[in-house]
Amino acid sequence: MGALAYLSLDIVSQTKGCLGKHLYDYTYTEVYWFSRLVSIQEPVFYFCVFCIKLSVAFANRRITGLASKRWMKIYWAFISLFTVLLPITVCLQAFQCVPVPTRYSFIDMGRITGPGQLRCIDATSVSISTRVLHIVTDVALISVPIVILVRLHIPAKKKARLIMIFALGSMSTIASILRNLTVMRFNDDIT
Repeated sequence: MGALAYLSLDIVSQTKGCLGKHLYDYTYTEVYWFSRLVSIQEPVFYFCVFCIKLSVAFANRRITGLASKRWMKIYWAFISLFTVLLPITVCLQAFQCVPVPTRYSFIDMGRITGPGQLRCIDATSVSISTRVLHIVTDVALISVPIVILVRLHIPAKKKARLIMIFALGSMSTIASILRNLTVMRFNDDIT
């Protein structure tokens, strides 16, 4: 449901916003709608991602949690980490600037009379840190079932097939790493 809401918001923000137009062809209304809808999109995105990670952690716990108390502690650490990180990342995105309305409205930003009135956290640093955090947690979640599969006493071909199935999940992690490298390389390019 969250993924559907996120995709719907993404489509609306692009069509009602600035999709396919040159920077100089945007109207103020289009930029306003785009920035408003994107600010709603971000918490929905983080909620969806953390729900997926929680479901993977619970599935892994169910599969291998009875193996030992150490694995149960690892899974509860994952679950606790995701439960704590969701509100932190949402708050970091939502309250990047003081006064808060300037984060969501260029009109409010234009009303500021002096440069000392607006204080913002570096958005690039927040974005990079959350992306790195997602990559690290993805690698951790993917590696746990692979480590357990390596230790199983099953035929090598079957073990290799199962490991490949779990390794397919690493495709999104590899894509995230490549995306981060591209974003950091072309971060100053506004086109």
